[in-house]
Amino acid sequence: MTPAFVEGEVQNLLNGVETFTHTGLRDRALLATLAYTFARIGSVVNLKVEDYYPSGKRFLLRFKEKGGKEKELPVHHKLEEILDQYLKATGLEKEPGSPLFPAAWGKTGKLLRRPLRRTDAADMLKRRLKQAGLPAHYSLHSFRATGITNFLENDGTLEAAQRIAGHADSRTTKLYDRRGQKVLPEDVGRIRFDTEEAKGFYRSGHPVTLRTHLFRAIDNPAPKDSYTGKAKRVYKRSGLFK
Repeated sequence: MTPAFVEGEVQNLLNGVETFTHTGLRDRALLATLAYTFARIGSVVNLKVEDYYPSGKRFLLRFKEKGGKEKELPVHHKLEEILDQYLKATGLEKEPGSPLFPAAWGKTGKLLRRPLRRTDAADMLKRRLKQAGLPAHYSLHSFRATGITNFLENDGTLEAAQRIAGHADSRTTKLYDRRGQKVLPEDVGRIRFDTEEAKGFYRSGHPVTLRTHLFRAIDNPAPKDSYTGKAKRVYKRSGLFK
């Protein structure tokens, strides 16, 4: 399963990219595009400058999806700021037919006029993750899972997430929803070791069934007279009733 970024990690990744070089501006713009559009990396590296264009007061991105379909998305205002800075600094804003995310010439930082390859983008992400001190297990597809989950957490609908992601079936979109995998504070709060005697009893090596009886008593205390048989013996030995 594709891992999703933890809260705050995407912003830390973007903040860690230097903006005084053309390649740094390009990398930040590409990563931000993945984050704010949930787009597939194949669609992103195939974008041309002319695919980023104004429509009224907002800008749109035009993606070429699977099967030759085209999808237009309104650009998030933060992504718009990043793209505008990048295109102005590199001069690409004057070259509508050029790749939006061109490859670089070695380590010179000079941008060519051929599209960045998927493998180059994947290598770039690994470098940027290391630079930001983030786990190396994330992939370009992690932005897709993270974006969809973040959208749903902020009261977005599954149907809208499906349209943004370009899925034919909402069940596919649901597979990217990581909300149910998060451990909440209230979940952890259900772990209780409130009685020192109970802790000692747990460590003493009694069978799992006896431990289960014990923890049920801690979490759901009841009058001691209501316990009978094995459960009563377990509770007495644990020191819960004195």
